Amino acid sequence: MKNGDGEKNMPHSTIQFGKNTVTKSTTPDTMRVEVEKFRKAFEIGKDCGLFRVPKVLDYDETKGVAVFERIKTIQPVRDALFMTSQVKSIMEMVGRSLAIIHQKLTLPREMIIALPTEIDFPGTEVFLHGDFNGYNVCFEEHSSMIIVLDWQTAAIHGGRATYGSRYFDLLWFVNYMLWTPTLRYLWGDPVNPVTKVFLKSYFKEAGILYDTEMFVQYAKSFFETEIPLSKQQEGRMTRCLFPRSYILTQRFIESLKTMTSK
Repeated sequence: MKNGDGEKNMPHSTIQFGKNTVTKSTTPDTMRVEVEKFRKAFEIGKDCGLFRVPKVLDYDETKGVAVFERIKTIQPVRDALFMTSQVKSIMEMVGRSLAIIHQKLTLPREMIIALPTEIDFPGTEVFLHGDFNGYNVCFEEHSSMIIVLDWQTAAIHGGRATYGSRYFDLLWFVNYMLWTPTLRYLWGDPVNPVTKVFLKSYFKEAGILYDTEMFVQYAKSFFETEIPLSKQQEGRMTRCLFPRSYILTQRFIESLKTMTSK
């Protein structure tokens, strides 16, 4: 959910922004799962003190309509790429937050919906955020606390999956950074250094070893699927920069071969 006024329509939902609320409507089954994820994640964030999730203020289960708290003083983490004084600490918190979400988030058995097979990876399954990208992950301006929005899986992947490879959430975040380029991407590589901070802080907080072979294998397969999809989503100006995004993506995959979790 982007932080703006008015209404926007998505393939699986409609979102209306009010002064202090965000009202979202979708199919009752989909909203039931998302509200459950919001409520569980709200408690996880409150307990760990590292991130915050908007509170569910009202929910009509029959109609598939939920009203959420609107947190106004936030900026997308995507904007932090060029904030040199803060970007490292913000990315560390983002990585730690996702690790805690993967550790703590659980859903009832009837809400377990698998990722599509082409973006899943056996043996790395967790309950997922599902649309962990540079706009749904924000930071609060006055506190730099991480704010995590929109707990429905990305519409481009069906909007319903709740369970699958932890690598999906990790690389979906990186993919967004790589494939929403600006002109500054032409003069350097703003993505690779900060995504390394994000990934290392994730594996450290999660307490799991970074398996180079497995992660590189997944990344190659993931980007083979995601790059064509990413190219469909942006406007003409952004598409002009996609050759640079492709170069940075290949550089990112190569860098994973020498990355460690230490």
